[in-house]
Amino acid sequence: MLDKLKIRIENFIATGTKNWKYRGSGLYPGQKIYTLKIYNPNATKKRFAIQLCKIVNIDTGEEFIMFENSIRKWYFGRNTRQDLKYFQYVDCIKILSREIGVREIDLWNARVMTLEMGINLLLKSNMKNVNECLIRYRGLKRVTILSSVYFEGKNLKLRIYDKWAEIFRSKKMNIYQLRFASKYHLLRVEVEVKKMTGFFQAKAFTLGNVKDNWNEIVSKLEWYIKGINFVDRISPAISKNEIKTPTDFYGYHLYENMNKDFFRNLRQFEKLTFSQNNKSGSIKNLLSLFERGVSKIADFKQEFYSTVYQKTGRLYNKGNL
Repeated sequence: MLDKLKIRIENFIATGTKNWKYRGSGLYPGQKIYTLKIYNPNATKKRFAIQLCKIVNIDTGEEFIMFENSIRKWYFGRNTRQDLKYFQYVDCIKILSREIGVREIDLWNARVMTLEMGINLLLKSNMKNVNECLIRYRGLKRVTILSSVYFEGKNLKLRIYDKWAEIFRSKKMNIYQLRFASKYHLLRVEVEVKKMTGFFQAKAFTLGNVKDNWNEIVSKLEWYIKGINFVDRISPAISKNEIKTPTDFYGYHLYENMNKDFFRNLRQFEKLTFSQNNKSGSIKNLLSLFERGVSKIADFKQEFYSTVYQKTGRLYNKGNL
């Protein structure tokens, strides 16, 4: 579940000598900056580095360590499809404390400044274009880069992208892996919390808090993903023989016309409802009518969320349920 973290370790006691490299003066008088690159010696795939930054105030003797990187990739290796589960997270912190050279308790007390969590969803190949169905997230701006979708806000960001594409860019796949990838679409969904307020300030202020509130954070990840407005745009329209009611008729013609340039049409509709008191309700009704024109040969929405629930269900610490 956990992926990229930005943390700050303070009031720590060093447990050994590490080869910190001096990098120069800091932003404030008396500050000196040192860096250290660490790897997980137990990683089974290509090792992934985390670079630490230690800032020392030579006048006061105060020092702290910071890093911002993926502990999931650090723990498993660079080209991993695995998601970090509870006991792996606990083991990861133990190894990290040893490689950083601080007491484990000091690392558990480290402050979490930003947090990224995510899951890999293994979907059938006919859902390769599922990103086209992830159309809105309330309060966030939708941005697309190639086939990736981002929902962006000031303190929250969701990323949804093709994980196979990321793996293929950095690793040559063998014939068996390519065959597997042709049968299944691997979708990565990430939620980045940029400011630790509210729920996350209470439940994830330190790495130890994350451990203690693991299941609640898994539920929060699931809640964020459920907040994505999923509209089936990849199934064909219903056939004319399936039009039985006026609502089916409206839905069929709305789907046929709107889906050709969906997001431009949606933005145009949003402008028309801008001054309405119930703008969200109007958009919801439009999309509901749109989906009446979608063939029911496959229920991609159900398949998507069912896969999400199955995956998050495996991430819970069952001992604390």
